[in-house]
Amino acid sequence: VYMGSPVPMTGGNNFCGGGTGYVLNQVAVKRLIVEVLPTCHVNKTISAEDRFLSICFLTIGIICGDTADAKGQIRNFGMDPNFMATYKGDRGYFKRLYEFWGSKHGGFKWGIDVFSEQLIGFHNLRYPAFMHRIHALLYPGVCPSDTTVGKALNKNRL
Repeated sequence: VYMGSPVPMTGGNNFCGGGTGYVLNQVAVKRLIVEVLPTCHVNKTISAEDRFLSICFLTIGIICGDTADAKGQIRNFGMDPNFMATYKGDRGYFKRLYEFWGSKHGGFKWGIDVFSEQLIGFHNLRYPAFMHRIHALLYPGVCPSDTTVGKALNKNRL
């Protein structure tokens, strides 16, 4: 098992974005140690370890599995909760990423509709307030209704 947040790369393959983490089971870790690390990009030093891990796993036939839920909502996000909840996916890199997710999961979603109720992780959590927002997204009803997140959650429940 090798799962995470699939991100498209050139050549039609995907890599598991490492910002939110990825999941490897014991078999994948053993194959990584025994088959991949000794031969794949051995002398390469690079900050894009997520991309290179996926490229190396591809050499032994292991691909990034998607963590989206049954509704096509995403469990792993490469940005902070505020960005993901408010960004409309209408430009740049994230436009391509949202279109990619939409093509795999029943159409383009953005804002609160893209979040899974079984959320696993975010990336770029720079401020303590982000943890409060994640808590509000994971446990609906605990966020005060007069806050920005509370208003957005209540509006989407009606």
